[in-house]
Amino acid sequence: ALLGKAKRTSEGSLGAAGPRPREFTDERSGRDTARAWFDWSAKTMTRRYKGVTRSEPLPPNAQDRLSFILALALAPPGVKSMDFHLVDGRGVSHHVYEFSGRERIRTGAGEFDALKIVRVKDNERIEIWLAAQFGNLPVRMLAVRDGTRYDQVATQVSAP
Repeated sequence: ALLGKAKRTSEGSLGAAGPRPREFTDERSGRDTARAWFDWSAKTMTRRYKGVTRSEPLPPNAQDRLSFILALALAPPGVKSMDFHLVDGRGVSHHVYEFSGRERIRTGAGEFDALKIVRVKDNERIEIWLAAQFGNLPVRMLAVRDGTRYDQVATQVSAP
């Protein structure tokens, strides 16, 4: 409650090449909404933040800040790493994620056999655990930046 509210949405399609985002929105309390649009046929992206709109060529392996997790979840077996250009309304950043093997993880939602994925860059470490029995649904995401920990852990998972 002290930090306000945040809502991120990603719309797009899923094909043989993986997720193809079409529109990404990041809405947060006290901050301008950030948006990004992907035009795959024209190979361009358009970003909007603080009233400024920019169109640029679409970078290789472009994903938004939500769709990349789906791309990781759909990675073929045996992949050692994946790299993305993550796009949001504010900018583009290059990320490389390493697949570090399987690990048993306990969360509030239960205990899972999970695929652990790690990104380390400068003073930041990101760890993501994807639960195999739920189609590689993320059940924990831990980010450590300059010593501050941000930990998101599943508290409930329901099967359809």
